[in-house]
Amino acid sequence: SLSAGEMQAAVGDAVTGYVGIELIIEVAAGLGALPARTVVVQVEPERVGPGEGLTATAAAGLERAIELVRTEIRRTPLLDLADIIRVPDPGTTPLEPSPAVTTMTALLAELRLLEEEARWGRSFALRDQLRLTIAAGDTSENMTHRDWGLWWSLIEELDRLEADESIDR
Repeated sequence: SLSAGEMQAAVGDAVTGYVGIELIIEVAAGLGALPARTVVVQVEPERVGPGEGLTATAAAGLERAIELVRTEIRRTPLLDLADIIRVPDPGTTPLEPSPAVTTMTALLAELRLLEEEARWGRSFALRDQLRLTIAAGDTSENMTHRDWGLWWSLIEELDRLEADESIDR
């Protein structure tokens, strides 16, 4: 988020005619107009000038950008679930330490890596470990129905994404 001075400087840049995607994002974020999770895919032209249609390079870049957007859209439900699990409802009792909680904590850290760097890391291995830990009963006694529902939804989202994306693990 921008400070008031940074916001004023960004708007001042826009007034002077300097407008780029970075400035638009800074101003929109400063005004609170963007959702918490905002991903920008930017394609730079190989060259600019008059012409009709896209060059072969531009068409390939556009196809790649569209695929990146589709990938981000497919991942959104998973990342939204991870956010909900990371921040429990106010007034709920934190889960007692257990192997399942330890594994879920590691899995959430890997999903943060996915969000920030677009790398899966150990996400699928940790998902499998979490499944085994739950099956073995190594969970917290104070898990609520909501906790169970969120955890299983997260596992199912990982299953769906593994099937949808070609993952190099």
